[in-house]
Amino acid sequence: MLFKDIQGLDSIKNTLIQSVKNNHVAHAQLFHGNVGSANLALAWAYATYINCEDKQENDSCGKCASCSKMGKLIHPDFHHIFPTATTKKLKKLILSLICLCGVIF
Repeated sequence: MLFKDIQGLDSIKNTLIQSVKNNHVAHAQLFHGNVGSANLALAWAYATYINCEDKQENDSCGKCASCSKMGKLIHPDFHHIFPTATTKKLKKLILSLICLCGVIF
């Protein structure tokens, strides 16, 4: 995901880009908002920009090895963590799927 793929939110995108340019990236970021907002897209675009090997003025290059891995969701330094809801009946199945997918919770 690149910043150019996200409509609007220019001030937020500029703030995130400036944090990288100023070498002032926080150890943790929280992207919070309503369902259907651009929070997840912004987080992916920001992570792509941070890891990009050939950063452009206002976005990631989208072509380097790091951007390619981020685009395929296989970058070794980027981990997805999603909540799951379980019941006593489903707990074993959910844990099996987590182990199978290699997702860390």
